[in-house]
Amino acid sequence: MSDLLPAKATSLFNRFGQSLKDGEAIEFCNSDGVVCARYDKAIRYRIVSESPPPLLPIHEKITVRGFVTEVDSDKRTWTFMFNDGRKVSAPLAVGCRDDICDALKRYKPDSRNNPRVLMEGLQTRRKQ
Repeated sequence: MSDLLPAKATSLFNRFGQSLKDGEAIEFCNSDGVVCARYDKAIRYRIVSESPPPLLPIHEKITVRGFVTEVDSDKRTWTFMFNDGRKVSAPLAVGCRDDICDALKRYKPDSRNNPRVLMEGLQTRRKQ
């Protein structure tokens, strides 16, 4: 695939279709309405992952649910715990600080009724 597209075009495909979900596709039709090309998550991944060096990270929009378990005001970071227990820390953006702190105030480590938060963002994966 890397010999079919110039590197600059390949990098544009990394942005185009980031929000495609499994089972969704963008279809390109000719003037008669006949589908000439179908662009889905798998095709997008193939184009980006087979890009020429330097290897491009693959960006995808994601939505996850979990809990705010920690805020470190000195480091200006916060910790998000996924429903499966994995944790990730992120910078504490000024625009989100109040919402994150409110969610943390209601979090109790031993409770089964903790308020879950919905987080939307951009996931970056490196080609393997």
